[in-house]
Amino acid sequence: MCTELVVHIFTYFYSKSKDRNLADKYSSGALAFIFGHELGHALVDNLNLAVLGKEEDAVDAMSAVLLIETSETLQERLESAEGIVVAGAYLYDVAYDTPLYDVHAVRSMTDVRLANLVCWAGGGEPNILNDDTIAAFYNTMVSSGRDCRSEYNQQKESVVKLLSPYLKKPL
Repeated sequence: MCTELVVHIFTYFYSKSKDRNLADKYSSGALAFIFGHELGHALVDNLNLAVLGKEEDAVDAMSAVLLIETSETLQERLESAEGIVVAGAYLYDVAYDTPLYDVHAVRSMTDVRLANLVCWAGGGEPNILNDDTIAAFYNTMVSSGRDCRSEYNQQKESVVKLLSPYLKKPL
């Protein structure tokens, strides 16, 4: 990951919050998801993993699942799920405002990406829905017919099948 992206993320969240601890938390959460996303690209390439659909969507799902499923405590799961949502909001908000993005900067893709990330975060860790803002967005998707828990479980099963030959311990 380029240092410019890291600086941009921290600058973005510091400009949005007067609370330094909250800005640090959101920056770290977004970076963790984005790092996992880029790691997903590396795994697809280096392990020659099969990808159905758009690779961007597949590695988003991989990052979300790995962040939530490798968390060791409920608090870590909540922080991971929150980081997934915060990353989606960040990517949506800055899609056209920074030269740091290429295929990631298509606004229509960021709409879908944000919806997917909120859905998968809530489907993977339902306790995140205690946040009213996240719950409202999540509930809009569920009321439109999405089954976020099933979507997350499907993504998790796919990630496990793809990566299990390479993992020292199962997810």
